[in-house]
Amino acid sequence: MLNHALKLEPIGRNPLVGLDAVGYRRKEPTMPDVDSVSRALAYLREHDPDFHALCHVLAYTGMRLGEVLALRWGNVSLDGAFLQVLRSLGRARGDGAEVAPPSRGLVAGG
Repeated sequence: MLNHALKLEPIGRNPLVGLDAVGYRRKEPTMPDVDSVSRALAYLREHDPDFHALCHVLAYTGMRLGEVLALRWGNVSLDGAFLQVLRSLGRARGDGAEVAPPSRGLVAGG
C-alpha cells in the first residue's frame, strides 16, 4: 500500500524504509490436560450435543478437523465400533473447500 501511495504521491517517502523487521516467534502449541478436556466435553454434552460429538471424536481419536468433517455415515460403524478415514476436507484457493485423501490412512477400531 505504501508503494502505491508513493506512486500517487500523497506522501513524499516511505516511512518504513530503514526499519528492521520485527521478529515473529511462533508460540509452541500446548496440549490441554485431561481434566480440561473432560470438563469441556461434559459441558458440551449438556449444552450442545451435536458439537459434543465432533469434539469427542477429535479428543479421543487424534484425527484432524478436516478428517472428521469429511466423514460420511458409510465410514462409520457404530455396531462394529470403527471408522475409516478416507478423505480430508481442506480449504481450496478462493472460495469453497476441496476434498483430498488424508495425510495418513487411519482405521480406528475398538
